[in-house]
Amino acid sequence: MTIEVFIPAYHPPDMVEQCLRSVVRQTVPLEKVTVVDDASPYDLTRLMTRYPQFRFLRNDRNLGIGGNLNRCLELASGEFVTFLHSDDLLAPKWHAVWRQRLAEAPGTVDLFMSGSVIMDGAGRPWLVHAFDRHPWWASFPDTIRRLWRWKCYGVTFSASLIYRRRFFERFGRFPCDRYPNNSDVELNLRGLMEGELFYTPELLFYFRRHAGQSVCQTDVQAAEVARDIFISLATRYEQRLRAAGMDLIREPLAVYQILALVWALRGDWERWRRYRVIGAAGNPKGWGSLWMWRFATEYLVEYARRRWLARRLARQKGSLIP
Repeated sequence: MTIEVFIPAYHPPDMVEQCLRSVVRQTVPLEKVTVVDDASPYDLTRLMTRYPQFRFLRNDRNLGIGGNLNRCLELASGEFVTFLHSDDLLAPKWHAVWRQRLAEAPGTVDLFMSGSVIMDGAGRPWLVHAFDRHPWWASFPDTIRRLWRWKCYGVTFSASLIYRRRFFERFGRFPCDRYPNNSDVELNLRGLMEGELFYTPELLFYFRRHAGQSVCQTDVQAAEVARDIFISLATRYEQRLRAAGMDLIREPLAVYQILALVWALRGDWERWRRYRVIGAAGNPKGWGSLWMWRFATEYLVEYARRRWLARRLARQKGSLIP
């Protein structure tokens, strides 16, 4: 089987090359890798010379994050596809493990997710995003219950995900007209509500947090868009959620009430105010409810677990940048 890797690029050449090095270092070589430069201000010519095994394309104009994902999708021809953002990295065994897992997965599954590591700008692990010890697959409502139990509100991002191309035939392209910078969030949540998810816990993907991220929005703006997406989908799937006895928005939005408290402790009252409003859309009683205190305790315990795993990984490996 072939997994097509598309790299939507809008970062300086040195950072893009780190991404490409992680692709080259695969224990099982990847067969089809395409870099799609979204009319960035950077010259990737030297990378084209250095990595002739990869296909390099450049858009005539900037399409934005969601638009460039759709451009990559138009170029896809194989059964499986992933989108590796040019500031992120693949773990060395990404391809080897996924070849095995995709062969094991039922043919009805179209969305696949692995464990991942969030790293800082220098490549040191900051947070581990992984849960459960063994691979599993599920459909709604079990998918949501499993993810919510581990305080994972949706699927992750970039090349922690693999799509069977049939997924897009069923759910459509990335809705970049409505959510230019968060179109994958809405599309993937719809996939969880209507399709199946295969999850494997291996840490196969490294997401980099850094000052030059091209998300084109502040953290508060991203949170406000996420709120709107959750509320929209809760309305769209109201009957299905009610039948399953589930609340799609209470827990995800309550996370922002915890963040509001964090910003208050830091003295950033504007962020406190806006995060508090976002959280209230899912939990109007806020900290006045016993449920909120219980949820916050569970969430912070899980957060501490992920931070501990990241610190242990950092002691073992240091920087993850190849």
